[in-house]
Amino acid sequence: MSGTDFPASIATPAKTIDEVINQLTSIVEWSKDNNSRIGYFAALHRKVVTITQ
Repeated sequence: MSGTDFPASIATPAKTIDEVINQLTSIVEWSKDNNSRIGYFAALHRKVVTITQ
C-alpha cells in the first residue's frame, strides 16, 4: 500500500446513501490512483448498494 493518506472527503462519515455511494466511488478512484487494494471492498460494496437502492 502506498503512503498517501486518504483525502478528507473520504475520511468524513457519510450521512445519506448518496454520500455513501459517492465516498465509495472516491475510495475506488483513490485506490486506482495509488495502486492500492483497499478499493476492492469499496467496489464490491458500491455495487451491492447501488443494486438494492
